[in-house]
Amino acid sequence: MIIEIVKGESMIIQYVTIASGVFAGIALFFNYFAFRKQQRNSNAILLSEFTSRYFSLIDQKKEYASGEKIGRFNIMFLNHLEWLAYMINHGYLPLDIAEIYQGVIINWYEKVRIGQEEVLSGYFEDQPNKFKDLDILYKKLKNKAFN
Repeated sequence: MIIEIVKGESMIIQYVTIASGVFAGIALFFNYFAFRKQQRNSNAILLSEFTSRYFSLIDQKKEYASGEKIGRFNIMFLNHLEWLAYMINHGYLPLDIAEIYQGVIINWYEKVRIGQEEVLSGYFEDQPNKFKDLDILYKKLKNKAFN
């Protein structure tokens, strides 16, 4: 009689184990889609943050229009583009987002980083590796634009 009770319980345990494995698989399946949705939402939040800061900097450009202050504005703007480049180069944002702002990044990089390098030379001498991620992103976007 004890053997029959143990056999009966082992079948129930087997069914419970199979059912829990199936439910765990279903939970992982739904968790995968929830994670992807969360990742898209975080990408949208980061892109929204970049866009709002970009327009804020463009509005501030009038305040920094004088000679010495324009250098500060250019550094602030390059720092902002460096933040975006870091996020893209390190996989926090996809490269597709950089392609949306490709014209902005290439234009400002050439206009400020390359075009005004002599004005900002003191800043770059102190920090030779400054804007390293922006340089990498610029090269990627420039190669993509000509291919």
